[in-house]
Amino acid sequence: MTIGAGSNELFHEMCEVVGLPHLKTTEKYSTNALRVEYREELIGILANQIKTKTCTEWTEEFKLSKFPYGPVNNIQEVFSDPQVKASELVQEIGSYKVVGPAVKYSLAQNTVRLPPPELGQHTREVLRNVLHMSGSEIEELYQKSIVS
Repeated sequence: MTIGAGSNELFHEMCEVVGLPHLKTTEKYSTNALRVEYREELIGILANQIKTKTCTEWTEEFKLSKFPYGPVNNIQEVFSDPQVKASELVQEIGSYKVVGPAVKYSLAQNTVRLPPPELGQHTREVLRNVLHMSGSEIEELYQKSIVS
């Protein structure tokens, strides 16, 4: 779960919702600058409290809150997320599923056009055109198994 409480108002609300109202009146957390200064300690306190419920339970608790929050998903959860599906963010190109552009335009198409490169597919090209290596230098790298 990730939570944003970058103002005193949002911090106070978050403290109430997560069940740590005493943090609102703790001097070293009284301003955003102080919360940044004592960030490691504060994150530890909040993390221990957040661990007491599931992400789903906290999401329900936070529903009416003004502060931003959201789950931190693993890859499987990302690709099964209803919003990701609705926005057609995952696109197939050839045999690959890839994350497409997050931005959509009403008058233009914004799609993935090429599959990701195979491992090493552009190595010679990069060595030659970007690093300006000669053919013999590139061959030496391959012979010594520095690149493959």
